[in-house]
Amino acid sequence: MIRQGSYLFSLDVPTAGDASPLVAYLSVSFVMHEGGQPLSLDTLHAFLAQAGIVYGISEMALRTIVSQGQAQRVQVAQGLAPEVGANAWFETLLPEKLTVYESLLSATERIPSLDVNALTVPYGTPLLRRHPPTAGAPGMSIYGHIIPGLLGQDRAFPPMRNTMVAPQDPHVLLAAIQGHPLLQLPDWIAVEPLYLLERDIQRSEDFDGIVIVKGSVRDQVRLYASSDIIVLGAVEAAVISSGRHVVITHGVKGKDMAVIKTRGNLLTRFAERCTIECGGTIQARSISQSYVVALSEIYADRIVAGETRSSSLIQSDRIGAARMDTHLIVGANIYLVDSLHRLEQQKGQLSEHINEVMREIADLLFQKQLEPQDPYLHHLRTRLGRLEFNLQKVSSESRQLALYQQESLHPQVFAFAEVQAGTLIQLANFEYSVEETVSNVVYQPGQYGIIQTHLS
Repeated sequence: MIRQGSYLFSLDVPTAGDASPLVAYLSVSFVMHEGGQPLSLDTLHAFLAQAGIVYGISEMALRTIVSQGQAQRVQVAQGLAPEVGANAWFETLLPEKLTVYESLLSATERIPSLDVNALTVPYGTPLLRRHPPTAGAPGMSIYGHIIPGLLGQDRAFPPMRNTMVAPQDPHVLLAAIQGHPLLQLPDWIAVEPLYLLERDIQRSEDFDGIVIVKGSVRDQVRLYASSDIIVLGAVEAAVISSGRHVVITHGVKGKDMAVIKTRGNLLTRFAERCTIECGGTIQARSISQSYVVALSEIYADRIVAGETRSSSLIQSDRIGAARMDTHLIVGANIYLVDSLHRLEQQKGQLSEHINEVMREIADLLFQKQLEPQDPYLHHLRTRLGRLEFNLQKVSSESRQLALYQQESLHPQVFAFAEVQAGTLIQLANFEYSVEETVSNVVYQPGQYGIIQTHLS
């Protein structure tokens, strides 16, 4: 406290760590009735100036203190806080020609001509530019000192596969191979090898990357790809397994033996007498006499016979057929629960492997004192990058499935044209057998059973 005449002044300037003070509180109390000068604005200004407070002084607060003749921790100064700048962000540098590939993933019409050069980028192609964070507008402390603006949140390049940082510019990411770039920012970025096969698939084959088949996949064939599979012909009694999306232009003639497994979405013209396990959304013109599971939604013009299961939504123009058992199941999806459990296990295993590799690198550097350029250390760092990429990709997939699980709490079936009598619909814990053919309806679970509502 400081006494000036008949008054005691107490100044409180809160600070947090090394931060510049932005606010001041003043307390004033009267201590004697005789002698001294009366309280005035000049007295208060002089006291604050003596304390070094020159910026953001509230004249209104000072006048209130003078009029009342006292104050109890009244805010008398307010500085200007510095602003936070823009966060680091990524700018994609992909050439426009790659839209040809996106059209392949979104259409079931045959594209007349395809060229590898129209679908891929060569080695060294810029893919991504990282823009560093910027500083915000500066502030001013109550002492009149400029406070530098704050940097936005920094962000490193995401886990990557088959990419590299440009030698001349650490903020640019380049393709490390010829292939098709896939970006799922801010989670990961990859350049996948792309195989364009201008023939039918008549024997089992495995590919690391993207496969585009300009023919058909014949009977008793297994086709696997770690990324997308695009078949511009038909799939017969074969097994298709994809680490991402599947597109089948002409459809699946399964003969009760075909199996289509994809961790992403499935787009096909039709699916007939086959088994489908889809980790995302299914879109088809027709699904008939098949066992179908989608962890997200299903959209089809027609669904006839078989069992069709979705976590949140089945939407179709026509459902069911006379004298053919058609079973729709929407809601709690045991396949979704199993997939989430499997991904959590994979995340744990990958995290454990990452920690093991990091410990080994640290031991080699600090205990055995190997040179940073040692070939084995290079091998370990490369392996660490692969593990981190796989962990990020699995984590991203796990987050997506968790969203599907939330959506499964509100299951629905839409039928815009008709639902044939005899169709069995299961939503959440309820079952409903359609007794007579109806049209333009939506089915939703209610408190005591399934509610059928006619659409306007």
